[in-house]
Amino acid sequence: MTALSITPFSFESNQIRTSIVDGELWFVATDVCSALKIANVTDALYKLDSDEKTTIGLTDSQAGMGAQSICLISESGMFTLVLRCRDAVKQGTLPHRFRK
Repeated sequence: MTALSITPFSFESNQIRTSIVDGELWFVATDVCSALKIANVTDALYKLDSDEKTTIGLTDSQAGMGAQSICLISESGMFTLVLRCRDAVKQGTLPHRFRK
């Protein structure tokens, strides 16, 4: 289990949570995917390089409940998702504004 300090910031109506891991900025994957309107987070993460994503354990496993964890993506991983998002090039869309 890792102690994780989360710092949220707002982008329009979306909250993007971030954390510093080993001195580098990481983003909560589900938040970035939500802002980019990417519905399948698992697929988006699968397509990232292994050094662009990590999973951090938040709790230990308890009886009747599994351990909770959170998927983070690096700054490079975040930009990769933006560049792969079709709507990021369509002016006026939320993903385009996020890219800018």
